[in-house]
Amino acid sequence: MSSDKIKMKMRNAKLGKKQSSEHIEKRINRLKGKKRKPFSEETKEKMRLAAKNKQKMECEYCHIILVPYNYSKYHGEKCKLK
Repeated sequence: MSSDKIKMKMRNAKLGKKQSSEHIEKRINRLKGKKRKPFSEETKEKMRLAAKNKQKMECEYCHIILVPYNYSKYHGEKCKLK
């Protein structure tokens, strides 16, 4: 069997079946309260420096300063103010 057929077979086996309330509770409890540890001062400083040193570009039509991936996606020749 191909992987697509196997995926469809697995999907169809579970399609229409309701999850038990016990399973739903377990899933909720597993995802509740997951919190990250706060960043250390050293890590925060590294993040600040990385953000500050990113290459920036200015759109020649709307004069907004952007990072390169946003410039290439929305500005330059594609700018709405062109």
